[in-house]
Amino acid sequence: MRFAITTSTPLTKLYAKAIHSGFLKSAGIVFSVSGFAKLFSLIGRDPIFSKPDPLIGITFRTLLTCVAVLEVIVAFSCFRKAASKLTLPLVMWLSADFLIYRLALWLIHWHLPCPCLGNFTNNIHLSPMFADRLAMAMSLYLFCGSTIVLIFFRRISATVL
Repeated sequence: MRFAITTSTPLTKLYAKAIHSGFLKSAGIVFSVSGFAKLFSLIGRDPIFSKPDPLIGITFRTLLTCVAVLEVIVAFSCFRKAASKLTLPLVMWLSADFLIYRLALWLIHWHLPCPCLGNFTNNIHLSPMFADRLAMAMSLYLFCGSTIVLIFFRRISATVL
């Protein structure tokens, strides 16, 4: 059974291009907000940043700096007019990494909210638990969205996008 959308009508191609472009723009917004929020929070002196990450072992400050830079790079790639063919796989890869990281935290019984945004959530009056759930929802959105666009629109992507 094939799930690819046929490329028989110009309208289908137009919809596919709009969905592809719209998803990349939304992914760019999510990654840029998240990346810059991480960078902003790293300015502060939150004690959690000097503690080691329970999975990787490096300090949260080092980990968040690396992740923030990656997010900003992927965000810029999403906003480019002629997005590379690697942009959707990059979105899928980075969001899958976030989901795998959270699954690993759950498996080692880490039940604290992810300190991903540091004190940024306090500055905008969000509870750490709400911010944690929002970050998880955004990771799921990015992973599922990039997977759907890659799989269901692959034939059109090859000819139009």
